[in-house]
Amino acid sequence: MKLRLQLLLVSLFTLAIPWAGYQFIGELEQTLRQNQQRNLLDYVQLVAAQPALHQSFSSPLNSHPYRPVYAFNLPSTMILDGYDDDWQAAGGQPIPSGRSSEKIATIHYRAGIQQSRLFLFLYLPETTFKYRQWMQPLNKKSDGLRIRSFNDQGEATDFLLSPMAPGALAIKDTSLSASLLDLKGFWQDTGNGYQVEMSLPLHVVNGGLGFSLIQGQEWAGNVSPEEKNILPSLVYRQSGREQAMRSLTPANTRLTWIHHDHWILAQTGETRPDNETLWQEDSPYSLARSLLLGIFRWVVGRDQPLFNEQSEPGQRNNPVIAHALQVGRYSGWFQHEQEGHAILAAAITLPSPDGEASVLLAEQTTDEIASLSDQAMVRLISLSFGLVLLIIGVLLGFAALLSWRIRHLRNQIHQAMDRDGRLQARFTPSRSQDELGELSRGFAHLLQEISAYTEYLENFARRLSHEMKTPLAIVRSSLENLALSPQTNSNQTYLDRANEGTFRLGQILHAMSEATRLEKAILQSSLEYFDLRQLVSELADAYQSLDARPHWDICLDKAPMPMTGAPELIAQLLDKLVDNARDFTPEGKQIRLSLQRTASHYVLEIQNEGPLLPEYPAQNIFASFVSLRTQQNSGHLGLGLMIAKLVCDFHDGNISAENLPDQSGVCFRVKLPIERP
Repeated sequence: MKLRLQLLLVSLFTLAIPWAGYQFIGELEQTLRQNQQRNLLDYVQLVAAQPALHQSFSSPLNSHPYRPVYAFNLPSTMILDGYDDDWQAAGGQPIPSGRSSEKIATIHYRAGIQQSRLFLFLYLPETTFKYRQWMQPLNKKSDGLRIRSFNDQGEATDFLLSPMAPGALAIKDTSLSASLLDLKGFWQDTGNGYQVEMSLPLHVVNGGLGFSLIQGQEWAGNVSPEEKNILPSLVYRQSGREQAMRSLTPANTRLTWIHHDHWILAQTGETRPDNETLWQEDSPYSLARSLLLGIFRWVVGRDQPLFNEQSEPGQRNNPVIAHALQVGRYSGWFQHEQEGHAILAAAITLPSPDGEASVLLAEQTTDEIASLSDQAMVRLISLSFGLVLLIIGVLLGFAALLSWRIRHLRNQIHQAMDRDGRLQARFTPSRSQDELGELSRGFAHLLQEISAYTEYLENFARRLSHEMKTPLAIVRSSLENLALSPQTNSNQTYLDRANEGTFRLGQILHAMSEATRLEKAILQSSLEYFDLRQLVSELADAYQSLDARPHWDICLDKAPMPMTGAPELIAQLLDKLVDNARDFTPEGKQIRLSLQRTASHYVLEIQNEGPLLPEYPAQNIFASFVSLRTQQNSGHLGLGLMIAKLVCDFHDGNISAENLPDQSGVCFRVKLPIERP
C-alpha cells in the first residue's frame, strides 16, 4: 500500500472531530428540550389554576353509543351552492358518518360553525337517488334525506328533504312543533353521486343532530331514521372558554381544552405562525444547509421524536394526552402529523362538575432549539470538515513530500551502482536531519565503502601480478642455475615439478596482467565504422583453418551489417567465446556460429555441444575469477568471459548464456545495437 494511501486512511480518523461535536450538540439540544418541557408543564399547571377557565360551560356531549358530529370553526360564511370549494379552502377532511348498506354507500360530511349558524355539507357518493315526481306527495316512504335535531330544551325538529331536481331544497317540517324553521340548502348532482349543502340555526341542533339517507327499506347515515329519543351530539369549540384562554396563551404556544373522549372543546394560539418558517426554502444557503445536515445526520444518526400523533378530525389523541388522563400530568415530545415538525407537549387533567374529566394541553415547537442546534451544527460541520480537509490536505502533501524523497533516494541508489557493483555516479547524501536524511547518509557511506572495495578488487590482479613478478623471476633464475649442476634422478623430479609450477604461475600472472591491460585499453579504444558481418566471416574462416577438431557450422546473414565500434575488441570478444566453446566441446561434437539481424540489434550466437551450465552459477560466470573448468592444469582464472562482458558493455550491448532447449549444450548470445544511443 502506498504511503499516501496509508496517510489518507489514517487521516480519516479526523472525522471523529465532527462526530464528537455532533454528539455534544445533540446532548445540549436534549438538555434544552428537557428544560423547555419542565417549563411548559409548569405553565400549563399555572393556566389550569385560573378561575376564568372553570366557569360553567355547558358540555355538548352526552353519554350514548353514537359518535358525535364535530363542527369546525369556519373562517367565513359558506356559499350554499352544493360545491365544496369553499370547504376545501377552510380546511378539514370529510368525516365518515357511520352506517352504510349494500345499496347505499357511506355518507361523509363536513360541519362548521359560523356565528350562530351550523353549516353542513353531505357527500352521497354512488347513490341511485330517485327524485320526487311533480305533485307526488311528500311522506315518509319517499326517497329523501331525513334530518332530525334537538335544541337546548330537548325539543325535537324533524324534516325530510326530497327534491324534485337539483337546486334549492324543498323542506317540510314534520315535527310536532309548529315553529318556523330557518333552514337553507342546495342539492347538487355530481354525476357520481350527490352533494347536499345546508345551513340552519345553531340553537336548533345544540341538543343533537342526526341525518340519514332513505331509499325504500335501506338507509345510511349516523343514526337510524326511526330513532326519536337519542341523537348524536353536536360538538364544537366553545367560544366562551376560548375567549378566557386567549389572554393566557403566549406567542408560539397552542393551548387546547380536550374532552376525555379526545374531542377538542377549545383551542387558542398556534405553535408556529403561518408566515414563519425555519428558513426560506428557496434560499441556496438554506438548501445547501439542509442537504449538509441531511447527509451528516444520515451518516451519524440522530434521535427521532418519540411518536407520531394519529388523530381523527376534531380530535387530539397522542400519548401525552393518554398519559395525562392516567397519571394526572405528563410532558413529552412527538412529531405532529399534519404540521410536520417536532412539538413539545405538556398536559394536565382537570375534573369537571359533571364528573367527566378533561385535559388542558399546551404545545410548543422545538423550532428555536432546533434552529440554534442547526445553526451550531452547520457551523460545526463547516468548521470541522474544513479542518478535516485541511488536515487531510496537509497529510497528503506531507505524504507526497515523503514519497518524493523516498523515490529520489531510491533513484539515486539505482543510478549510483551498475549491475557489476561499480559506482557509476556520485551519490549526494541528504542534509535533512530527520530519519530519511540519516538513511540517505547511511546509504552514501555504504556506497562509498562498496566503491572502495570494488576498486580494490579491480586493482587486485594488477597489484598482485606486479608484486609477484620479481619473486617469480628470482625463483625461476634459481631453478635455472640449479639445473646447470649435476642432479640425481630424485632431485630432477622435484626440479621438474618446480619448473612446471613456476610456468603455471607465470601464465596466471600473464593472464591477470592481460585482463588489466585490456580493461584499460577498452576504455581508451577509439570508435570506427566497419562491417560486422565481414569481420565475423573472416574470423570464422580462421577458426576453421586453425582447429579442425570440432565440426563447425557457420550461419551468417548475407546482407552487410554496418556498425560503429572497435573491431579489434569485437575480435577479442569472439576469440574469448570461441576459445571457451572449444574448451568445453568434446571430440567429434559441433560448434555453431551464427550472426543475424533484428529490428534493433545484431545477434551473435555461439553454440557448442557438451556439458551444461549449472542452474545457479550461470548468472555469475561473467564475473572475474569465476571458472567452471575442472582441469587443474588449465591455467584459467575465469577472466575470458569477464573480458567478453566488458567489450559488450563498451558497445552498449549485453551478453547472456543459457542451456540449449534440447539440453545438448550451451548457447552464448551477444546483442549489439545497430545504432549506438
